[in-house]
Amino acid sequence: LHKRYMKRLEEVVTYLQQELQQIQQCRAKEYISWPWVCAKVMRILCEYPSGVTRAILLSELHQALQANSWRTKGATFLRDGHTGHKRVEVASVLDYRSIAFNDVLDVTVTQCYDIPGTTTKLVHLTDSTDTDGSRGIEMCLHKKFYEKLEDLMSYPVRITCNRLVPALGTPNSSLLRLLPSEHLVIVLPARGKCNLEDRFVPINFVDQGTIHEPGCYVNNVIAEVAKIGTEEVVHCFDGTSFKRLVVQLKDAASVLTPLVLWDSYIGFVRLFQEGDVLYLEKPYAKPSANGSFCLEYGPGTVIYMKPFQPEHEMVCTQQSHKAVSVPVTLDGKLDFSTYLYQLHIQEVVPNLINVTLMSFCTCISEREFFSTGGGGCSSERFTLKLADSSTSINVVVEDPTHKVFKTLHANQCLVLEGLSTCAGDDGCTMMSCNIGTGGRVCNASCLPGRLLTPYVCDHKTLAEARISSDDLEFTTVATLVSWDTTSSPVQLHRILDLERGGALCACVWKFDL
Repeated sequence: LHKRYMKRLEEVVTYLQQELQQIQQCRAKEYISWPWVCAKVMRILCEYPSGVTRAILLSELHQALQANSWRTKGATFLRDGHTGHKRVEVASVLDYRSIAFNDVLDVTVTQCYDIPGTTTKLVHLTDSTDTDGSRGIEMCLHKKFYEKLEDLMSYPVRITCNRLVPALGTPNSSLLRLLPSEHLVIVLPARGKCNLEDRFVPINFVDQGTIHEPGCYVNNVIAEVAKIGTEEVVHCFDGTSFKRLVVQLKDAASVLTPLVLWDSYIGFVRLFQEGDVLYLEKPYAKPSANGSFCLEYGPGTVIYMKPFQPEHEMVCTQQSHKAVSVPVTLDGKLDFSTYLYQLHIQEVVPNLINVTLMSFCTCISEREFFSTGGGGCSSERFTLKLADSSTSINVVVEDPTHKVFKTLHANQCLVLEGLSTCAGDDGCTMMSCNIGTGGRVCNASCLPGRLLTPYVCDHKTLAEARISSDDLEFTTVATLVSWDTTSSPVQLHRILDLERGGALCACVWKFDL
């Protein structure tokens, strides 16, 4: 029964992917990946325990695309794996008349003008895909960028920490305007060299002898983002507390220099990712305890950014036997988060990350508990044996939440996200899923909305099932009227078949409690 359900679910996800592709076909260089559609369908069936229709599924998926929760645009694909913050378009802001403070805008500055009678400058922002600039929004420009108007008009910009207000003092009272935001970076072309790059020097050229307490501004520097840390709270002796996040920058020799972001400036990490190259104009430098120095974002600092352009490797698919381009991470692994097709176990090789599998669980090992560090924290580890139409594989699951194991059973359909692979000592491919670092294991056979969604689970009436000794497994929607507990296993005698308008069927359904 569960194998038939898995096959039906694969067909449904593939069909929804094709339907969405047709809906979005007007958008150039855009495609929708099978893993994204599969993961979203699993979440919808969890959120709708009373079941959904095909129209609701398509509507929910389309809204998710409109919200840019996951979108790939050819070579300009922006990976949101680190922050998970939503990237929105100006058109979406105008349609919904709202924008979250943590949302990220990727826009182009088309015009700049002064508010009459003031020295405040307004810039007109449009989406990069809006060729005629018909749908744009005004933003009050932060004063620190007044001297950067030429660069703002020449390159795209990325903005966060947005606040939307009515545009007062205008003939049209329904117009909206963005308040000034200091959280803005100027995005340089990923390929080629810009003239302004000559104003910057490698970070190892900074003269450490000129840096003294309490700190000073230094030359414009260039460095690559090596690692983005996590937010932490720093307590001072006077009782005050501050938030801090450290971004590790590296030069050509891989020497690390910390860029410390304090309090509200932590929002800048939503604008870049590991692998991007930062051009820091007037960074603030302070001596550090190890005899070196650290950088900080100061009131006079402006950030230019050259986005990381991942290399791609061609992968041959099992379904269409066509070559698909897959991005390669900085450590040489293939990122399958945007893989266009369904991945089968037979196609799994070492050095893959962000793999999504839909497979049948044939066996579950016992749990193994182990310590994950200080503070008495513990995690659990167990192994799943998965199989699909191609072959089988073992997956080691680590779960610090201790919630996944009790939801799994053998002989059921599972969907696993965020899987990674490596080569074992015996040369075989090893696959793992870490729940604590973004992995997810979903029991697709036990989703709340599965049984009440005929579109993904074929129903039969009790009369249609015609239970016999050859086939005792089927799916139906019925109401239990009474039962007899005098025998074991329990025999359910009178089952009211809702699909037949209340008519009773002559059958007995046996099961073990």
